[in-house]
Amino acid sequence: FVAPDPPVNLRAVPYGELGFRVEFDPGPIARLKPLSGFIIEMDICEQSGAASGSCALQATPQYTGIGVSDRSLGSDYFMGGGRTEEAQLSYNPMTAATATAVTINIYPDEHIYGGDTLQIDLGLPGLIQAVGWSGTCTPEGTHAAYFTAASFSFNENTSVVSLEVVAGKLLPRLEPIQVTLPTGCELIYPETGLSWTSTNTNLGSAHTGTNMAAYQASRYGTFGTTPLRYAVVHVIGAIGATNGDNCKNVTCTVSSTKVLPTVQDGSSMDLSWTGNMQFGATGAACDNNIEVPMDTTSVFPAKRFCAMYSTGSNDPDPNDSSATNFDNPYVLGDQGNSGPNGAPIGRNPGRAGRASFVSAAATVTTGTYVTDSSAACRAGTNTANNPCALPGGEDWNTVATMSYTYSDPNVTAVEIQVTRDRGIYPGNTLTIQMPSATNADGSVDLACTAMAGSTALTNWTCMWTDDGTDGYITVTAGDPVPKMSTLTLTTTATIALTKPAGNPFPNSAVAAVNTGAGRVTILFRNGSSAVTYTSAVGDPIGSYTESTYIAIPADTVVTFRAYAYNGRFRSAAATTPIQSRAVQKPDPPSYFAETDHSMQWVHLTYGAPNASIAVAITMSVTPTMDLFNGTTLDIHLPGFTSAAILRDITTDSTVFPTAQWNNNLSTLVLKVAAGMTALTGVEQTITIADTAGIIYPSVDGSAIARQHAKVNSFSLYWVSPFPLTKKPRKGFVIQATTDRNWLTDIHTLTVPDKLNNGAEDLIRIGYLQADITDTQANLTVADPGSGPALDWLGGQYIKVD
Repeated sequence: FVAPDPPVNLRAVPYGELGFRVEFDPGPIARLKPLSGFIIEMDICEQSGAASGSCALQATPQYTGIGVSDRSLGSDYFMGGGRTEEAQLSYNPMTAATATAVTINIYPDEHIYGGDTLQIDLGLPGLIQAVGWSGTCTPEGTHAAYFTAASFSFNENTSVVSLEVVAGKLLPRLEPIQVTLPTGCELIYPETGLSWTSTNTNLGSAHTGTNMAAYQASRYGTFGTTPLRYAVVHVIGAIGATNGDNCKNVTCTVSSTKVLPTVQDGSSMDLSWTGNMQFGATGAACDNNIEVPMDTTSVFPAKRFCAMYSTGSNDPDPNDSSATNFDNPYVLGDQGNSGPNGAPIGRNPGRAGRASFVSAAATVTTGTYVTDSSAACRAGTNTANNPCALPGGEDWNTVATMSYTYSDPNVTAVEIQVTRDRGIYPGNTLTIQMPSATNADGSVDLACTAMAGSTALTNWTCMWTDDGTDGYITVTAGDPVPKMSTLTLTTTATIALTKPAGNPFPNSAVAAVNTGAGRVTILFRNGSSAVTYTSAVGDPIGSYTESTYIAIPADTVVTFRAYAYNGRFRSAAATTPIQSRAVQKPDPPSYFAETDHSMQWVHLTYGAPNASIAVAITMSVTPTMDLFNGTTLDIHLPGFTSAAILRDITTDSTVFPTAQWNNNLSTLVLKVAAGMTALTGVEQTITIADTAGIIYPSVDGSAIARQHAKVNSFSLYWVSPFPLTKKPRKGFVIQATTDRNWLTDIHTLTVPDKLNNGAEDLIRIGYLQADITDTQANLTVADPGSGPALDWLGGQYIKVD
């Protein structure tokens, strides 16, 4: 066999304080190239501060002269580096060994500027291009004008596509991008099996693509290599640019390298990658007939032949039990330490990581520890496991909203909606837990329909599983759903869901996402375990030992590298071409400068104003600010009464179609309808008929003619320190409650505060050179020399505050 493929879709972002989250997907696995595990290395970059130094500091043009610290990564003030985008890929035609057109769809979270390079790893051995190809590749599609033939390059050794944005152009955030690399680019759709070339270092010059294919077919079988449908896009900023999270001398000058413990999966075979992740060393026992502790040579890698069923191993085999090994004082329990993955790892008491009371002769080196629960790993609350890993395939979760069709007392259909800031791709699953819910028929397949916006999707499946206590809806994706597109799923099968009385079905819940592709997600922070090793052909992780812990000071800038390995080979490296920074929590707001509860004048007239008689009421409102759907006006009418509290009073207004009357407070509440807005300066007239039952005061002529109404909105003003590179800030969380103990009735709002390239980071259009007079009908804004072209704003409206 040969080396495994390197991992794909590698990305790394700051996560928690002084920590990072590293994600990647395994490459294709086959008998020809089995996979045992991965090695993750972290390069710490020098930060000299000189203009030519690694990760050199640069002033941000928008903030010069106001004492703001310099930065080196484009998102330093916002997220601390690691900024990537996501590409959805499609191919036409999908014919083996034939040139295919590749369509790339990107929905960027942040601006992409002229001079930036989009780097997309298509996954070797996915698409290939002839070595030394010298044709012309002219991009096509909606955004073809933003890229030229000269901007395209393809690395045939890594299958990485690079596209540079034309100088002076801007691809604005949250605006979809589509570009196609046509068949003229001669990117070749893969065959069933693998395409091996004579330049592969693990094969030697004697092996050609033809005879390797014969070897594969006769000895290892075949498998299909399917091109990626999803790829991480690294945005590389040009030298001298303040955007892009790459060190601006193109590379990171390494001051030191740290290595995380190897990560392996829960599978007992090297031909799959599934289950919980494990970290550990490689010194556990390797034969099932050794005598512990006498035979100290029977360890990996000193002894190359290894058996996972060794005495004292971590595999739950009956031969490992203390009862079976009653005469062996070093087998202390029913599980030992070699781990279930063939390549022994372990940190449990026993031969490879003994307890303090066990003889030193029983210990060769440290070994396996299995990761903690997914929730504890995500939250960083388990201090014992650093690093930790999510179970295989787990991804960033999302929120689902649900509505139900009832046939009392059962739910007979469920509609689920999800809008995710990552795409959903074939084979992905979403699992929604419904506590205490059961189905009359237990676990069943659910027929369901799927829509992405208004587009019907195919090949989606739904399932209800019922363990007798809780219920789960699991959805498996078929056709892809683009990022930020709303997925709507509706069950059509016959079901009868019930829950205990007083325990309603949830309106929203977490949808746990699994890629179905074995995604590896590692989280670690300051103080993480570290290892050292050497790598050579035949010994990919030789001399493997634990070393000192990793110290990660604030402001440390790093690059990540990941290798796959098996029993004899280490793969080529997958490397993040952008950098990330170790960050801390942002500083809190300094103080609230002012809090205003908004008020609004309301003018009132009445029908026949007879004392103590129900009366028609007409209200005139000219809003001083936009009142959006759901906004209420509380109008106190002293002396007015009614026989009871009146709900859902119908008015003659389309903007305020209903009202509520609280007899105890003599207060009328008007509410803006869903989808409507009472615009600033536009008079609204609302009439409530006398048939509603609101009674005029007991004295004729005593009703007020105007009143200050309370608007259920507040104006908050606060002062905050400017973000630092080590303390970036994405925004603010505002909470309000009527409960002084903050236990109930808590309302939460998030406010983005992006200071990458200017206030709100909308668009670098510079400052107005003079005030606008009240007679000006047009405004011309000069294109700043250092900023992007503004042609994308042609025909659009610009709001100027």
